[in-house]
Amino acid sequence: MARAAVICMGAMLALSACGKGPEAALQPMDPGREKVIVEGVEFQTFMRDGPPGERLTPMGAVPTAGLGVIVRRADGADLANSEGRISKAAAEKGCNAAGGTFNRAVLGRYEGAGTWVFDGVCT
Repeated sequence: MARAAVICMGAMLALSACGKGPEAALQPMDPGREKVIVEGVEFQTFMRDGPPGERLTPMGAVPTAGLGVIVRRADGADLANSEGRISKAAAEKGCNAAGGTFNRAVLGRYEGAGTWVFDGVCT
């Protein structure tokens, strides 16, 4: 009986080590605001806890965990719905500047009022 308990505890420890690699422990993410420049345009990015994101797979959309990134223009001008590509590039730079890893497969959405949101994209 004691042997089974030891084996079970060993398995639980092994599984707990499967989360993030050692490099994630060495570089903690500093979520917050980041100003980034993409194609000569300055953006303000905001990291936030929130709902999971989604990425498309051949079997359909699957949830992704991580911080969300909100993207706005730094000068206050509205982003357009058609600016998803440049907004995603700004979100990636903001995530990386905060020390995170950006998941490029995650989908974003336009929320109107000049804002693009990428949920669950930054770990």
